[in-house]
Amino acid sequence: MEASNPYGAPPGYGGYGNPPPGMGAPPGLGAPPPGVPARPGMPPGMHQGNAPPAARGGAPASFQPPNLPNINFNAPVIRLGTTGPAGGNDRNDGPRHGGRPGLGMDRGQDSGRPSNREVTQVLIPPTAEEKLRTIFIYEIPDGVGGDGIQKILSAVGRLRRWEALDSVTDDHKGAKFGFALFEDVESLHNAARLLVEEEVQVPKAKQPIATEQPGDDTFEGIEKVKLQASLDASTQNYLEAFRKEEEEADAGEAHARAQLRQALRDLFYPRGCQHWHGAGGRAG
Repeated sequence: MEASNPYGAPPGYGGYGNPPPGMGAPPGLGAPPPGVPARPGMPPGMHQGNAPPAARGGAPASFQPPNLPNINFNAPVIRLGTTGPAGGNDRNDGPRHGGRPGLGMDRGQDSGRPSNREVTQVLIPPTAEEKLRTIFIYEIPDGVGGDGIQKILSAVGRLRRWEALDSVTDDHKGAKFGFALFEDVESLHNAARLLVEEEVQVPKAKQPIATEQPGDDTFEGIEKVKLQASLDASTQNYLEAFRKEEEEADAGEAHARAQLRQALRDLFYPRGCQHWHGAGGRAG
């Protein structure tokens, strides 16, 4: 129990709630300005700064500043833009908890969207051996346009890749040409024998689906042109060396010739619902 001070308060010290001599009152502890009544329900000497928490909630209900419209300063404050709707957002990706999302919060939200990044295609140039197994086809008529030329090439050998291009020269502008790369030298041998060294007639224009299949292969009444194919000098030398070493070089030529015959017939007399199986032939 504290002993009472027999000397009383120091001179000029006004008791509890009053500042020491020479010092101003802390904010909220001084006496109210002239004309402003003290807060109701507060003990003597206690002002706004040291009032109980329940008494500091805001201005009294009857308080109204002068020259202002009738505003209820005790109304709750509504803050905008800090919380999302109660039911989540319109993307159904869970409720948002307010504020800007942190780094990585949107990761995974765009997984269902198509990527706008451009995919860079890496073009790998052919090797020296692949160039030797390539045949040049040019001035391709409309009668074998599209997959027609691939049917012919796949009939004579194992075709690895066909690259079709359009001519941009003034004398052959718009003409179709391309490069046929074969899997092996045997396929190259058959293709060179049947398409380059021999003459192959193909339809000049694309033919409609034939309702009847003639028995012969004269293709009378249909305008025909020669299929243009050539080899460069390096490929010619490569083939000659192969043919000298391989006695069985012509072993698969008969089969390739039969496949080519059927492929040409399908171009002159197309059938409905045909499905081409590459070098294995036609089905359907």
